[in-house]
Amino acid sequence: DSNWGAAFRREIDAVFPDVALKKLDMNHPVFQTVFKINRLIGKRTGSEPYLMGLELDGRIVLIYSPDGLNDTAHAGGKCCCCGGNEIRNARDVNVNLLAYALTH
Repeated sequence: DSNWGAAFRREIDAVFPDVALKKLDMNHPVFQTVFKINRLIGKRTGSEPYLMGLELDGRIVLIYSPDGLNDTAHAGGKCCCCGGNEIRNARDVNVNLLAYALTH
């Protein structure tokens, strides 16, 4: 986990002390909302990216990736917070996240 990721998780734990971020299984609806995503593809080999969700009252209110969901290939720079293992299929993931947030 990058320094940014550790700081993010520390602050989320402070704001939501009674609720933990949980790893989302690949069968979660967020991976099926628009695009069917069977796996997250990381920039680094040997490292399996994943998403984590924070659930309140039965609803996901926050989705976090310790790996970057930025489209750095088109932004001209390195991911600021992923430690260099950004998710290669982030565009599809982000479309699904937006559609999921609007419909759930």
